Parts: sequence; structure tokens; C-alpha cells
Amino acid sequence: MGAEEEHVIKQIATETGQSHEVVERVVAAIHDAIDYWLADDYVVVLAPFTLAYGDSPTRRALVAAESDPPHDALHGDHLAIAKWLGLDFDDYVLNPVANRISLVAAIADRLDSADEEIDRLWAVLEAWETTYEDPRRVYQVSAAGREAKLEEWLVEHIAALRDHGFHLIVSHRQHVLPSRRRPDLIARILSDDDEHRIGDWLVLELKATRAYPDALRQLDDYVTEVREHIATGVETVHGLLIADGINHADQDLRSDLGIAFLSLAQIGYRQHLIEHRSASPMVPSEPPRTLSPSVAEAAEESADDWTAYLPSLDPAFEDEAERVTVAKALWSMREQRRNGYEARWGGLADWPAQHPTTVVDVLRAAWTVRAAVCVRCGWHVLESRGVELHTEAKKHALANPHASVLERGENPPRQRVTRGLPARFEQARRDAHRAARRVQMRSDAEHEDTLD
Repeated sequence: MGAEEEHVIKQIATETGQSHEVVERVVAAIHDAIDYWLADDYVVVLAPFTLAYGDSPTRRALVAAESDPPHDALHGDHLAIAKWLGLDFDDYVLNPVANRISLVAAIADRLDSADEEIDRLWAVLEAWETTYEDPRRVYQVSAAGREAKLEEWLVEHIAALRDHGFHLIVSHRQHVLPSRRRPDLIARILSDDDEHRIGDWLVLELKATRAYPDALRQLDDYVTEVREHIATGVETVHGLLIADGINHADQDLRSDLGIAFLSLAQIGYRQHLIEHRSASPMVPSEPPRTLSPSVAEAAEESADDWTAYLPSLDPAFEDEAERVTVAKALWSMREQRRNGYEARWGGLADWPAQHPTTVVDVLRAAWTVRAAVCVRCGWHVLESRGVELHTEAKKHALANPHASVLERGENPPRQRVTRGLPARFEQARRDAHRAARRVQMRSDAEHEDTLD
């Protein structure tokens, strides 16, 4: 994740009396946990805001809820939360809820904190939440890095998929099909189960962003081509998309195509990024190269500023202050992506795409703004009905000169697959119960202090 702003760390340290180092570690753990959940399609409910990607029955039910959640729901019982929201559990589990108690439990686990340190974690979390009372402050989700890194990691950790019903051996990597296109990985199934037989084929498409409709259709094309040119008549070809989450609206398409899905959080890659932060594009493995004066001048001339985003935000935001806040947040994330691109490729003249594009999100309490943006110029398109951001981004990149390729792993984003959910929710249940015990211990201790 990107580092929290220094003034925020100082403010929290002052309010809580904790050291700068402690606050920095706890806030980093907060971001890690939230980013992990968002990547696994959770709806994160905290005091100042609700964070989620896109729309979902869970999010709509939370907005419409007229009663306070019952005790069991507050303490992370997913069955109780689904009942409270009036949702069928099968629908709820696609976008489950993570709340403050879940977050404290996750922070404690990440920092290996003793029970007596829970009060300190609560204090920092509450102070961190308070900083979002400033309407100009927005939450930014960390990037998952480049697809090439994800592919390398998955090849080395292919056994991680076995817990989700895929016992595999990789047979082809970046194999060129007759259409000249290259699926990321092709594998063979090594054991029988309800859906697979030994010797079946599995085509894997990897995205270091959220899944999106074109990625699902792309994988479906790969499956068809592998069936026609590699598999024999008795072997079934399956498809698996692995991405940094998926929108609820794309679940029907995924289901219709018969494609399985796993998130980067489910397979363990988000945890790997947490443990190996150098894999993040925001922390380049090699220092940025210095721009020559002529290239620096060209970059300066081609750059706009956040005001370029204001006109397109007019219809959605009547309040000018809110509009400015969103425009600045979009521009800030665009600048982060530009810095990462320059760190990787150097000066403008060396860029493989003169107008590389990416998709960014601004998450706020009641809504999410998603936009395709160019990291060189002020071009951008806001997500709306009928607008496919990936397609628009691709059009912009290809309409401009030079190598005209999209930055691999930086472009877009967006199931209904029950495989892997039991283990996922068993862990969530254990986390919630552990948090509930810790909270109860804290409550009992406060009660004893009162009696004394």
C-alpha cells in the first residue's frame, strides 16, 4: 500500500499518545486489512464510511437498513448479518460484511498483538477513523502490482489453488495459440472431483486489477481455442479467471460463460504483497531514472492538473467542494500511476505507450467513482451505464502514436462460484469469534474497574 500521509500519522500520534512508529505500523495494518477485504469483494463498514467496489445486494441492504444490527451481527456472525439485512445467505456471501471488530481482529493478527494491546489498537483505529470526518479525505486502495509478477508467483505457488478445488500442473505458459493470442497459463487437472476429471485442461487468465467483462469474454475465447486445437475429444476444457475482485454486476456473465473465479485475496497473493512490500509498483525495485531536460519539458507541457476532471463531474456533484475533492483524489491517484510508470520505463521518450491508461477508484461513504484515465494527459472517462472503462481506455491508448500498448497489469478492472467459500468463511468466523472474545475481555475488565 502507499504510505499514509505524514500529517495524519502525526495527528493520530498526538491524539492517542502513541509513538510515531507504533501509529505507522497500526495504520499500515489497517490499510492492509481493508485492501485485502475489498479485493475479496467484502463490504467494509466502519464508523465514518462504508467502502465497497460497485453495487451489490449487500451494499443496497446496508443503505436501506432501518434497524440497528443485533449483537451477533455486530460481532461478525455472517448468518446473523444476512438475516438482519434480509438477504439470502447465498447472495450475501458474494459480498460479505467486515466491520470494526473484524478489523481490530485482523490488525491484532497482522501485528501479532497480545490481548493487553487491544486497547492501543482500538485507540489508533478510532483516531484514524476520525480523520475521515474531513470531507476532503478519501480512501485510496493500493495497487496489486504487475501481472508478470503475479504470474511468476502463481507458477511457484500453484498448489495454493488446491484448497479451492484445483489440483493442477502447469503445462503451458504464455503459449501462442493459432489466433496468435496468448493465455497466461494452461494446466492439466491431476485429480477427479465433482467438476473435473484427471487429464482435463484448465485455462487461467490473470489480472492484477479487478475483473471486467472483456476479460471474461477473452478467457471464454481462449477456452474455445484450446478445446479446438489442444484438447482431444474426451477431455473437457475449463476456464479460471484470477483477479483482484469482481463486480456483482459481472457475476451473471461469468456464470453464463461457465468460468470459475478466484480473487487475489483468496489465493494468498494479497497476503504475499503485504509480506513483501517491494512487489508493489508504488515502491519501485530500482530508483527512477532522471529525465533529460528536453524530455522533462515535454512531460511538463503535456500535463494538465486536477481541474481537467471538473467538467465531467458537474452532473453528478452539485456541491462544488465535493466536486473539487473528487477531482483532486482522481488526479492524485493518476499521479501515483504516472510515477510508477516513469519508475519502470524512464522518460517520456522511452515509454512503450505514449498515452498509457489505467482505471482508478475514489471510495466514499455513499458512493464509488470509477474512471479510466490517461497517465500522460487529462483524458478521462467516468464509469456510467453503458460505458465499459476498459474498452474506452484501450481506444484512447491505441488512438495515439508510438508503441500503443496498454501497460500490462495496470489496466482495469471487474461471480458466482461457491468453490473456496467454506474455507474462506470458516476463517472469517474464527477471526470474528476471536475478536468478540477480546472485546468481551476488554468489557469485563472495564466492568471490574467500575466495581473496584
